[in-house]
Amino acid sequence: MNWSLIFKCLFVGCTVLSFCMNILIMIYLFLRSKSRRNEIIKTILDSTRVENHIKESIRTSLSNSKTSLSPQQIDEIKKDIIDEIRHLQHLDEQESLSTAPIQQTIQAVARPANIEKKKYYATAVDGDSKTFCSVTSTPIHGETVFLLTEIQTNRCEFEVYEGAQSLVLSEKEYLIGACSLDKTGNSKIITVQKGVTERTTDGKWTVREQAKVKIE
Repeated sequence: MNWSLIFKCLFVGCTVLSFCMNILIMIYLFLRSKSRRNEIIKTILDSTRVENHIKESIRTSLSNSKTSLSPQQIDEIKKDIIDEIRHLQHLDEQESLSTAPIQQTIQAVARPANIEKKKYYATAVDGDSKTFCSVTSTPIHGETVFLLTEIQTNRCEFEVYEGAQSLVLSEKEYLIGACSLDKTGNSKIITVQKGVTERTTDGKWTVREQAKVKIE
């Protein structure tokens, strides 16, 4: 039995295996993008550098021996590399599928809900208490002066209701207590800065910050 030849063949096998594993690891770590995997596999199958490197390793290891690998054996080695890459691809895809529901749940929780803000409609403010005399869920023609939009629980911003333009232009006293007025015209009321109102424990809406309006 030629032990020398056996040891050389074992050495060659280890060298080839080490080289294949190095290629496999480098490909997976640096070129693992799914969109490029087919391109990578085709490149390896067509690569002469891989084949030449294998041949050179064998030639160096068996410089004193006539033993060599046939082209078919080299193709088998390359095929094994491709099979391992495809196996890693399958594992990676399975991992992506298993984590997808978790990622979707996280995104759903993080995404702010598109909830429509509550709106209320108020009449003028009582001068003594600085509270709106009446607040309703729908506008009342000839009575509604302000539009309230909820920004927090029991806290709203308010502005002059667009449907109350004629009413307020004819009776600007409706703005007293709720707005600071810059009178420069007599045709249109514009809310420059919204005011703030809060609902107190007795259910009434109290003005905390006056709105700033002007008349053009």
